[in-house]
Amino acid sequence: MKKLMISFSVLSIFLFMFVLSSCNNQSSASNDQSSGSNVLGCKISAAKEIKAGKPLPLQFELTNNGKKDIYVCRWHTPFEGIRNSIFRVTLNGERIRYSGRMAKRRTPPPMEHYMHIKAKESKTAPSFNLAKHYNMSKPGLYTITYSRETLFDHSYSAEDLPRTNGGLQRIPLKCNELKVRVTP
Repeated sequence: MKKLMISFSVLSIFLFMFVLSSCNNQSSASNDQSSGSNVLGCKISAAKEIKAGKPLPLQFELTNNGKKDIYVCRWHTPFEGIRNSIFRVTLNGERIRYSGRMAKRRTPPPMEHYMHIKAKESKTAPSFNLAKHYNMSKPGLYTITYSRETLFDHSYSAEDLPRTNGGLQRIPLKCNELKVRVTP
């Protein structure tokens, strides 16, 4: 009876270690793709200087740094137009309020709201006038950042989309900071 208990205990330990090892391997694999903080790159760019009251054309680019193609939801990105406060704009450290429309949506996003980005490919959203959505009429040095730390949903397979509400998978996104001087 003692031998049976010891054998059962040893078997339980090996089984536990095997399951733990499998979880770690799956976690590492997903870090390489879906949860890795560097799978998607983001770059915003604009003129370094504009005159007060003039438009500020801004470019927004997403880059798939991963080894697999990816599908990302365009919600809360310039790829769908500016429909929410998706940028943080400050003048001398003071936040400038967003004055555009605020879109409300139902989830899950339909398939047509996703865009496909091939591995190692970049996509640039149509240029837009940031000054139309944020009052940048005062002279000074403005700091502009994309305010979202994650994209709404992503998948490595179109067959997984659209998802149900509970299946949405955010993906980290880090963008550069942009400085623009507005002159009188």
